[in-house]
Amino acid sequence: MVFFLSLSALALIKHFNCVRDIQTGWLFLIYPFLMFGGYRPTASFILFLSVHTVTQIRKTGDYQSRARPLVLLIVLMSATRADIALLFAICSVGAAGLGLRAQSALIAIPLIVQLLLSNLVFSEAEYYSQLFMLKDNLSLRYLASSPITFALIALLIRYWEAIKGLVTYGAKANKSVVFAMAAYTITLCLIARPDEYRLFLPFLPLILWVFEDYRQKGVSI
Repeated sequence: MVFFLSLSALALIKHFNCVRDIQTGWLFLIYPFLMFGGYRPTASFILFLSVHTVTQIRKTGDYQSRARPLVLLIVLMSATRADIALLFAICSVGAAGLGLRAQSALIAIPLIVQLLLSNLVFSEAEYYSQLFMLKDNLSLRYLASSPITFALIALLIRYWEAIKGLVTYGAKANKSVVFAMAAYTITLCLIARPDEYRLFLPFLPLILWVFEDYRQKGVSI
């Protein structure tokens, strides 16, 4: 886990100017997000793939010949977490500069991989949690049990105006990104426990992507 966590931090520093421009020590805050929901080694690998997927989406927008690495990353992510792969496939709509056929194929990959895995590879897998978690999540008992929840609320209050400006900009300039993040969050509230904050780590490179575009428009945050 530490290996891919370190690679993810280095990739964030390399590919996002806003990370290089500020103190990078905050990147170590990623570790509690990985660990509070229990030890999950694949979470750091997913973060690693997420950073490079966003990087390829931004590059592909200028050079369509770079679409192959993006497809490879979506395939790798689909074999690990198809829902997150679908999140990034949707985020690439309009941003990756792909044609309709290529874009449709990119979105289809996670769905096809998930279908194959659930029906052929892991057809006899048993699940020990509820399929529908909305009732439990509405009780807030899981969210209230995590210290990170209160830290995030404090940050939201402290930087409310800046966060509101960033979200407003993203909703106008990066509609597919905001839509995909909102849909993913709603889905987690329905079928998972949102206090498992490692599930939201793939948002980090997406937020930095929107933030860099926001800052290039001359808006300070």
